[in-house]
Formats: sequence, C-alpha cells, structure tokens
Amino acid sequence: MKNVSLDDEIARYVVRRRRIKEKNLTLEDMEDLNISKGTLSNIENGKSVREDYFNRYLKKIDMKKSELDKLVQEVTEEVKDG
Repeated sequence: MKNVSLDDEIARYVVRRRRIKEKNLTLEDMEDLNISKGTLSNIENGKSVREDYFNRYLKKIDMKKSELDKLVQEVTEEVKDG
C-alpha cells in the first residue's frame, strides 16, 4: 500500500480549515472513518500515512485531490500577494 503526506504547510492549512471552519468537524467526529486520532493528526501534520487513510480523510471533509491542489495554489498566490 502506498503512503502519502501533505508536505506543504499550505496544504495542511487548507485541509484543517475545511475540517474545522467549513465542516465544523472535530478529530472525534472524524473517527467514524476507522482511523485513529493519531493517524488523523499525522495527516494534518504532514507525516506519512497510508493513501487509503488520506483518501478517506479527504472524502469526509468533502474534498477531492484536484480541489485540494487548486485551493493550495489559490492560497499560495494570496500569500505571495499579501
């Protein structure tokens, strides 16, 4: 099974913002994914996790990988311009 990580600090910000601000989900709310809080924390802190866990996480916060990439690009531009 392949491992993935959110190496980019902006990508980690984007997924946390979606989970907390837009979806109003706590780590406890995410536990129905059959993923431990530790693994959820690892995802948001850029540590390597199994790809299927990462995909379940994205699905729970209603985000596709392509949307994540787009949002990261938008926030990166905002940071550069700001």
